[in-house]
Amino acid sequence: MKNPTPDWEIVDDQGFTWLRLGMDRSSIRAILGPYRTFRRWHAPTETDHFVETGFLVTYGLDDHASLFEVTTPAAPRLAGVVLLERPLDDVVQELAQAGLRVTYDMEAKLVGATVHGWLKLYAPGDAVEAVSIGD
Repeated sequence: MKNPTPDWEIVDDQGFTWLRLGMDRSSIRAILGPYRTFRRWHAPTETDHFVETGFLVTYGLDDHASLFEVTTPAAPRLAGVVLLERPLDDVVQELAQAGLRVTYDMEAKLVGATVHGWLKLYAPGDAVEAVSIGD
């Protein structure tokens, strides 16, 4: 990663100040470094997995980022709240206290929460394992 100490604060529904939905694939690869590309069984487009940084980036048919999935070792925050590797209930409570609209999700046996309809927290157990932004 060219930015060794990125600001992990999620600023809006487009992502971080330094990594935005809609960026082209080559720009993202230049920022995030080594990757592996794969295609999900249900999607017509490719996803790059940046293992060292904890990012999965899915691209649209136009080769621009349409979805970020963030896992450790990344340390994303929203409204100053640390999102990963913490109990879902604690994260939801802190986000709500920060004035954000948070709803719990129960869909296809996946448990988590959605913030303002655009950020998803994935917590199949007690702790949040991933954050997704985009479609």
